Amino acid sequence: SVVRAFERQKPSRMAEEAFAAGNQEFVKENWKGALDFFSKAADLDNHKAEYHLHKAAALMKLNNFESAIACCEKVLSFEPSNPKAFLRKGMILVQKGDFELARQALTDGQKADPTNKSFGTWLAKCKSEGPAAAVANPQLRMCDETLTSLLELHGNQGYALAETVIEFLHRKGDFFKSPALAVDMITSLARRYAEADSDNVSRPAGGGMRTLTMTMSASAKAALDKALKDREAALAEGAASGGGPAGIKPGTQCKLNGCSVVYCDEGSLTQESLHHPGAPVFHEGARFLSHLSYAHRTAPS
Repeated sequence: SVVRAFERQKPSRMAEEAFAAGNQEFVKENWKGALDFFSKAADLDNHKAEYHLHKAAALMKLNNFESAIACCEKVLSFEPSNPKAFLRKGMILVQKGDFELARQALTDGQKADPTNKSFGTWLAKCKSEGPAAAVANPQLRMCDETLTSLLELHGNQGYALAETVIEFLHRKGDFFKSPALAVDMITSLARRYAEADSDNVSRPAGGGMRTLTMTMSASAKAALDKALKDREAALAEGAASGGGPAGIKPGTQCKLNGCSVVYCDEGSLTQESLHHPGAPVFHEGARFLSHLSYAHRTAPS
């Protein structure tokens, strides 16, 4: 009967409402609130992959990696070849620092969807941050005399010395083969030492600590200001042209009317929307492209 059909649909509708509410909380960076709604949606519709994967994203934001991985495994239990589940699982494992398992998950996902370039990006992270990076750098503090001389040569300006080193790597190696990855690595190193607890930082044998006066010349400050301005312009251009994930701010909602999907990370670019055919559109310029891509995917051969 009509009543019975409505009753069967009711949990699905409630799940969609909870999912939409979770997306709204995610936009606000209320990870706990988002998790509660995504969990409710997943409980109401236990075989909807997107509900579990969004729940995994919220859990990852809360650093609850084991539970986040369990959500991905849940999806893979009823959709063994779901590339988004493999991608999310790989991303979580990278964040956790388990690069070997991350590489395995990402490789399996890449086999399921060879066209998704996000797998290559995250596999590169495993290669650059994996076992080799996990081992302590044996050259740390072994080059202090040379580096002290170089620092003095640069007028005790850390920014100038860092620029010299980065420019050298750009010319002499493949460090910038993947520019986005290189930026992530440099940022990661800077954050590691900026956030390090001074009480836990090992000191060179024999003491010999001395205070270095750090200054910034007018030209260095002008170069830094220009670099920041260029970066903002590049991000703005990416957001306007749909040039890639770097131009999309996390929390951006799909531009198509009635759609509540929000951008979390690279995995959001290929997820199926519940509100319209094709993938979500996170910038105005891709409205037509999204529908064109959907038509191409669904056109009969």
